[in-house]
Amino acid sequence: MFPFYPLHGNDYYTQERFFYNNLIEKNDLLYRPFTNEPVYGDIYMYFLSNGRRTENIFLGVVTKKGKQGHWVRYWDNGNKKDEGFYINSRKDGLWIEWKEDGFKFAEIFYKNGVATHLTNCIVENCP
Repeated sequence: MFPFYPLHGNDYYTQERFFYNNLIEKNDLLYRPFTNEPVYGDIYMYFLSNGRRTENIFLGVVTKKGKQGHWVRYWDNGNKKDEGFYINSRKDGLWIEWKEDGFKFAEIFYKNGVATHLTNCIVENCP
């Protein structure tokens, strides 16, 4: 369904695990709060149940060139929010977006970060 974009050489390395819940996103890049230091590595998200952390879910990878490869983001209730591919922090290919209730909202095709086609799944049938 989604194309594979390999990461090569020095573009991909993992400093450590970072949790999206504890980061700040500006201009499609992720930073540590207070220090504004950019983060590079594997990005995860955790969910809370009764005030306790539950599962850790892998969202994607950030390199010095930005977000790379397959990414999935989630609503706080655990439902998918959007899913697609990044190349150097620019969306590329098919992106699917869901509403917080889990209903598929849109299918959007991107080329180098620019939306080239939008299917509104509320109005049209999306598979």
